[in-house]
Amino acid sequence: MTHVDHNAVELSEKADILDVTALVDDYGWQPSDGAAALEEKLLQELNGLEKNTVRSVISADRQVGSITSELENG
Repeated sequence: MTHVDHNAVELSEKADILDVTALVDDYGWQPSDGAAALEEKLLQELNGLEKNTVRSVISADRQVGSITSELENG
C-alpha cells in the first residue's frame, strides 16, 4: 500500500470513529462492562472491511490498467 493509500485509510478510519461517536451521543448510550470489548470487536471488523475494500479498489485499478493496455496494443 502506498503512503497516500495508507493516509486515506487512516482518514477514513478517523471519520468512521467520529460518526460512531456522534451516533452514540445522539442515543445517549451508556457503556456497560462488556462495552469496551464490543467496541474493540466492532472496530476490528470495520478495519477488516475497510482493508478488503481498499484491496478491491486497488485490484480493480490494476485490472483496468491491464485491460486498457491490451486494448491499446491489440
